[in-house]
Amino acid sequence: MLNYIEEHLHEPITLKKMSAFLGQHEKYLGRKFLKETNYTVKKYVLLKKIQEAKKELLFSNHTLEETAMNLGFASQSHFTQTFKEYTGLTPRKYINSRAFYLY
Repeated sequence: MLNYIEEHLHEPITLKKMSAFLGQHEKYLGRKFLKETNYTVKKYVLLKKIQEAKKELLFSNHTLEETAMNLGFASQSHFTQTFKEYTGLTPRKYINSRAFYLY
């Protein structure tokens, strides 16, 4: 499941898609994933997407909208809301707070 998430990070990932791909029941995979990682699949996927977004925001010339779309978010506003929930900062504030590390 971890490999599937890493390989599909730039698209919408659902437990339903993973269960179909792996040939296992959704509830079984969800329980197993939670037991092994202490994260729900949804929380883990969002965490990984935000980690990837941090890299994109600092090391690419993508706009916020491009970063959001590249990572499979439905909209820039959903991306911004999720990013703030996980980091405590909006993407723009994150970029500005980290910019001095690049020089």
